[in-house]
Amino acid sequence: DGKELWAVGDKGTILESDDGDHWRQRTSGNPNDLRSVFGRRDGRRLWVVGGKGTILQSDIGFLWAQQKSGTAYNLVSVFGTSDGTRLWAVGDHGTILESTDGATWTQQASGTEADLRSVFATGDGKRVWITGANGAILESGDGTHWAQRNADYAYSLFSICGANDGKRQWAAGDRGRIETSEDGAQWIQQTSATANDLFSVFATGDGKRIWAVGFGGTIVSYGVK
Repeated sequence: DGKELWAVGDKGTILESDDGDHWRQRTSGNPNDLRSVFGRRDGRRLWVVGGKGTILQSDIGFLWAQQKSGTAYNLVSVFGTSDGTRLWAVGDHGTILESTDGATWTQQASGTEADLRSVFATGDGKRVWITGANGAILESGDGTHWAQRNADYAYSLFSICGANDGKRQWAAGDRGRIETSEDGAQWIQQTSATANDLFSVFATGDGKRIWAVGFGGTIVSYGVK
């Protein structure tokens, strides 16, 4: 509902706001760069991932505890079901971690050595997608076994998002690359009107509005009928 927000960054930085205007720094207890934060729909439980396999968890967003990831590779993105019962974290060298209790993490076979940069799942966790370097797009129908869905190795895809029902997805990457899919398996390149690298893409829950941002202050947006 937008009543609580969190941001993470370099050297263990965690910020929290309850109005979107004023931000307070929270103590992470971790010196590594933090790269992604995910919260349960009610905002009562959160996870953060970052450098050297860092995973932090908090029940209220104030006090953070470190969890064992089982990897020393950098983790770049974390995402989960709306109730937080299943989560995925991805990172360098094809790393995919899964948790079914929010506390313990197991490594999955990704089938790629590409650095993975973003993960997105439907609210119920029945379908999950991952994007990364060398055009990597991975899809799973159970959150455990992964199939590669893209073969254009000339581009890296830094971010992925989708509609809540999982019927449409968007991925953004370098040189203005944007790809979209209506089934999660077949991906089609779209014209983004920019050649700048795009680092993040976000869609409304119904998938009718999409924004991507990137290098040089680039912002592109789309409306879907």
